[in-house]
Amino acid sequence: MAKVILCEAPSWRLFDPRFHCNLATIYLAASLREAKHQVRIADCHDITSWDGERFTVNLEKLDHCDVLGISATSANANLGSRLAEAWPAQVKVLGGRHVSDILNSPQERFKHPRYFLGFDYVMNGECEHTFVDFCNTFDSGCVHADGCFLLHEDGLVPLGNPTPEVVDIASLPLPAYDLYEAGFHAGALSTPMGLGRIGGTLHTTTLVSARGCPYGCTFCSDRRTKVRYESLEQVKAQVGCLSMLGVGAIRVADDTFTIKESRAMAIADILADYGMVFRATTRVNLNNPHLFNYLAKKGCSEMGFGVEHSSPAMLKAMCKGTTAEANETAIKMAQDAGIAAQAFVIVGFPGETQKTLDELLGWLRRVRPDGVGLSLFQPYPGTDVYDFPEKYGVSIPDDCFDRMWQFVEGTAEQIVLDLPTISKQELLSKGMEISQFIDQEIRPRDRRKIKGTEEK
Repeated sequence: MAKVILCEAPSWRLFDPRFHCNLATIYLAASLREAKHQVRIADCHDITSWDGERFTVNLEKLDHCDVLGISATSANANLGSRLAEAWPAQVKVLGGRHVSDILNSPQERFKHPRYFLGFDYVMNGECEHTFVDFCNTFDSGCVHADGCFLLHEDGLVPLGNPTPEVVDIASLPLPAYDLYEAGFHAGALSTPMGLGRIGGTLHTTTLVSARGCPYGCTFCSDRRTKVRYESLEQVKAQVGCLSMLGVGAIRVADDTFTIKESRAMAIADILADYGMVFRATTRVNLNNPHLFNYLAKKGCSEMGFGVEHSSPAMLKAMCKGTTAEANETAIKMAQDAGIAAQAFVIVGFPGETQKTLDELLGWLRRVRPDGVGLSLFQPYPGTDVYDFPEKYGVSIPDDCFDRMWQFVEGTAEQIVLDLPTISKQELLSKGMEISQFIDQEIRPRDRRKIKGTEEK
């Protein structure tokens, strides 16, 4: 059996790594363990360092293995490549949304080994079966796995059916939370009274009970995908496992947690039975005061809403299917139920102007969510902008993946897209004005963190 090490690409630049666990490696580890492989989930933030400017791989902490598997998004794939290049493994495999969305996109020019430096193979789709098949055939010297590609100097060579079968998530083994070396750190979820007012010593981690989102937002790579659900028995088993591991607070990572109200209530019941407080995310049109009141009573302290923008023009450009009024209604409804309302907003989507940014700032000043997650739009693979940039009057630069971790900060030159409606400097300046308003008058955001410190 193969000796396998799984690791996520480091997320130093993206968010505080102490309060998020990489579920891709945890699910993969469970399937590999069930197939009798020797598997370890390495802590990518222990074997690397970052001082705010320089990224370093701590070579003395890298163990040799037969197969190294790294999971990456497009926002941290560049750091994943640097980690893979340094790792003493016989073969190195890259998977995750970054790979899948590139391979399934009509953009052919990025389907080249130069965009996956440091790796020998890449894997398409959910890899619970693909990775097991790869490791099962590894010792034979003749690897075969649907969805797996050998990186050859001339291109990508499929080692089976290029598109693997969709995983039946209801049949997967219990995620291997016990193998997660990074551990679960003390933290807290938001409440209407502010961050950390409850459960400040509770260990926090992430759980997902469903994959996919049926909506068609053009900024999202997960758009129009069939929603597949784990059974409530699986959810209960996971919550029970996390409780035994000392976790007391859960971030439910389903894209649209309240899309099925009865299911959301049933999961809330399970979490409450184990004494868990939790947060979830949903869309502003999936609101019901009775549901929100029920969730609040069961321990939901925070609800994140995909607000995205307040400008009618931008909401239309994003195919969001909501309005500024609906955004405000959902925020107020959660707050009235005693749930902290977190608004996720995006600036810099094609069509953005000084006027639309002023509209967004005015909406934030009036509505006052309890927290705001502010993102600079990135043309991630799989988004409609990446797949069909000509529709939006933009082009995708060859070095885009070196800059897709950007927030509303840094320099104008680091911004990936040139928009015909606003200059990079104007976008950055107005974005910083919105950023400062959020930090000073709403709540400091969970932005880039260095281990052991907090960025105020």
